[in-house]
Amino acid sequence: MDYKREMQELYKQIEEAEKAGKNPAILYKRQIEILEESHKSFIEKARTMGVNLDSDLNALEMEIKHFKAMKQIAQKANFPTEKYDRYMRDARIRVLGEDFVKKHFN
Repeated sequence: MDYKREMQELYKQIEEAEKAGKNPAILYKRQIEILEESHKSFIEKARTMGVNLDSDLNALEMEIKHFKAMKQIAQKANFPTEKYDRYMRDARIRVLGEDFVKKHFN
C-alpha cells in the first residue's frame, strides 16, 4: 500500500473540509488507521530483517514516531489519546526497561 500518497490525499481533503466548515473526523480516523497499518508493516519488516525489537534503539525511535503521529491526529479530532501514551510507554519499557522509563519518562 502507498501510505504516503494516501496520507497526502487525506491532508488535502482535511484542508478542504476545514475550509468548508465541515468536521473532518472520519478523515482523521483514516489517517490514524493508515499509521497503524504502517506501524504493523514496519514491525513485520523489521522482524523479517532480523531486527531485535527488544533492544534496537532505532526501531524504538521509529515506533515512538508512529505513536506520536497517531496521538497528534487523535488530539486534532478530539479522540481519546491515552492508548498512544500507553503504546509509547510499553515500547520504551520493552527496550529500555521499566526502571529506566520510570526514572526518565514519568
